[in-house]
Amino acid sequence: IDNEQAQKLKQWQAFFKQQPLNHQAPSYIQKAVEVVNSLSLNQEEREVMNMVEEHWVTMDEYVQDALEQGEKRGLRKGIEEGLQKGLQKGREQGREEGKGEALLDLYEDNVLTYTQLLAYSQLNKEELDHLIEQRQAEKEAQEPFSIDYDDEWER
Repeated sequence: IDNEQAQKLKQWQAFFKQQPLNHQAPSYIQKAVEVVNSLSLNQEEREVMNMVEEHWVTMDEYVQDALEQGEKRGLRKGIEEGLQKGLQKGREQGREEGKGEALLDLYEDNVLTYTQLLAYSQLNKEELDHLIEQRQAEKEAQEPFSIDYDDEWER
């Protein structure tokens, strides 16, 4: 018999001799002690023990419910805060885009020079050129398609 098996046998011997168990006793031996103790109780002691066990189960349920409610509240609060931050960021981004659109309008109406547009937009030359090209492409895409029939007949 190896050392581990010898320790288990000693724990079982202590159990059967109704001696105090070692704090390292396996959980199945500790459970056996609980079962035997509950069987040796009188009716009143069993009722009290059952009430205590029910109380612990109820307390565990309360704790579990409280944890779940806390998680839900935390999740709700996190979603609300995230939504508010997202809305704020969207507003700021919208303001910036609106400012950029207004500056491009002024440039197209020859109110601002390219140099002024570059300074006010706070973009680098490549970014600004890209925006101007993008704006021009959008305008061209919005123009209605038309066929000049006079050109067709001249050929």
